[in-house]
Amino acid sequence: MFNLKEKRRQLARKLIGNRFDLAYYYCSGKGIEIGAMSSPYKGFSSATSIKYADIFSSSELRDIISSLNVDGMYAKDIVNTDILLKAPKYSLFDAITEQVNFVYSSNVFEHHPNPIFCLIDQLKCVDTGVVYLVIPNKNYTYDRHRALTNINKLIEKYEKNVFSHSIDEAMDVIVGTDKHPIYDLYKTNPEKYSRDMIEKKEGIHHYYTYDLSNMLTLIDYVGQKVEFKISYISAEDSCDLHFALRKS
Repeated sequence: MFNLKEKRRQLARKLIGNRFDLAYYYCSGKGIEIGAMSSPYKGFSSATSIKYADIFSSSELRDIISSLNVDGMYAKDIVNTDILLKAPKYSLFDAITEQVNFVYSSNVFEHHPNPIFCLIDQLKCVDTGVVYLVIPNKNYTYDRHRALTNINKLIEKYEKNVFSHSIDEAMDVIVGTDKHPIYDLYKTNPEKYSRDMIEKKEGIHHYYTYDLSNMLTLIDYVGQKVEFKISYISAEDSCDLHFALRKS
């Protein structure tokens, strides 16, 4: 018997190329993708509409990528920014006029100056639906030699309403990152570029590092502030961390 739903899932897996990625299944209806830049998610099989949110306009993003002068690191095509997130909080909830069915982001969470605020903010944007996070597992990226981010420090930033990165955080990115075309240029003099990173707020640096253990600690804290359930977790070796958090 022909099973349309299963065929759709198989097609999505083929498009995605990652059997642990279930965003195509959990993200349906009206949605927002944050930080798509040149790599928008292509597997939204049940989405009725998608808007793209970012901290820069499309033209500004192109200028930033060009200024990095790192060949091949980013594609030239950039999605159009529909929703502009404003510093210092980069609140999605403040930038939209109505709630949506899902919010999706991939390789974005680690950039935000106040990650706990960021996740709570995204959950506020969803009425009955899902916040789907894809986060680099630091053990399998160029962050592998860096220490895991201490979630207690992120809790302190949230409770004190801190929305900026420190010099120490920026220095850790430069000094601790392993074999990266940008940071390798500044290993011998990291302090100057650290200040540039903080001032420019480019949204491309892994200020915080995560694995399953500290992300579950962070999510547990957020669960004390917003009611939701964890619908899906994937933390397979050599894969990104995937979380589907559902509000109902």
